[in-house]
Amino acid sequence: MLPLSGAEIAFVTTLLLAIGYAIGVWWGGTLVVLLLSRLRGPARGLAIVGTSGAAIGALAVLPFLRPLDDVTGVLLGFGAAVVVWGWLELLLLQGVAVGTRRAPSAPGLKGLARFREAFDAIRHHEFALAGILVLVGVLSLGSALPVAFVTFALLWGLRLSTKLHLFLGVPQPNGHLFPEGAAHLAAFLGPARRSPQLGLTTCVWALATIALFSAGMMAPSSANATAWFLAGTLTGLGTLEHLTLLLPLRLESLWGWEKQRLPSKGQPIQG
Repeated sequence: MLPLSGAEIAFVTTLLLAIGYAIGVWWGGTLVVLLLSRLRGPARGLAIVGTSGAAIGALAVLPFLRPLDDVTGVLLGFGAAVVVWGWLELLLLQGVAVGTRRAPSAPGLKGLARFREAFDAIRHHEFALAGILVLVGVLSLGSALPVAFVTFALLWGLRLSTKLHLFLGVPQPNGHLFPEGAAHLAAFLGPARRSPQLGLTTCVWALATIALFSAGMMAPSSANATAWFLAGTLTGLGTLEHLTLLLPLRLESLWGWEKQRLPSKGQPIQG
């Protein structure tokens, strides 16, 4: 077996760094949001204030990343976008930014009428996501590598796709995992079923993952390659999330500590 050349070693290092960083940030961020979403009492307020400060700090950093075209700038942009995204997810799960409707849909409601009521339940959150997406785009204007905007846009697209399929129905909706602040949203999940649309959407995201990694392999620099690989890894994680929706899988099996360390929505962590 021939030894790897310097260029090949650099490529493998870039690939592994991007994949490991994206998985670590995504998985760790998800864990933090899940834990903070269960807090009640004074700890809840501290979590919201603390994460709001972190999100403001992450947004404030973006203009300073504009001229950076190195790997450090790419990693910082990705991390900043995930921090802002996690903050918005926490506001939803804590019931701070949800919508105008907290009552379940009327029995037997179908079609567009059911969709309107479901949208009303998360209206404020959706508007916040769209507004922050525009803000991140504005703050990233002129960036050598607009990683933060691309990352946030991918997260928005993947989560929108997931929400739509949960609304239409998946084999195991996992509505029991909603924390107390967002427990009413479980009423808007669709019936337990497997739809062909979900399989098609999963294939589309899988193809997007392949395309992003392919672009990274042809990138002219390590920074560009890292940016493409981060996007590809994030899209791949979203594809795996869609695959879990295809299965009658209770998500506690992915988070083995959930039953032991997280209380149910009726047993919040007291601060």
